[in-house]
Amino acid sequence: MTDLPDPLLKHAKQVGDPPTKADKEGALIAHLSVYVLHFIGPVAVFLIYKDESPYVKFHAMQAMLLYILLAIVAFVATIGITIIASFTCGIGSVLYVLLVPLFAVPLWPAWKAYEGDWDGLPGIGQFGR
Repeated sequence: MTDLPDPLLKHAKQVGDPPTKADKEGALIAHLSVYVLHFIGPVAVFLIYKDESPYVKFHAMQAMLLYILLAIVAFVATIGITIIASFTCGIGSVLYVLLVPLFAVPLWPAWKAYEGDWDGLPGIGQFGR
């Protein structure tokens, strides 16, 4: 089965090389897996591709760090909103709507990864190279 040349099985071997289609798809899976598997998805993609593709490895690391950052922000914001809601007899609970945009944040780096962009996320871009 490995005797057949398959362009989808080839990966960029060095940091900065243009990513192949397989690299882009692996990076996309790393970013979007947080919606289904939370932290485990990017970790699994990282462990699978860490020796095969520096591009997928980089984006899997970015996805892990982004998920950790978003989880911390959501946790702190939830505690703050809960405190505000308890002091305002529940009226402050409408502030929970402010947490909804956090669910859309992983879509932007997923799109950039699928476009073949090596740039990292602001603030955490230097990690994972």
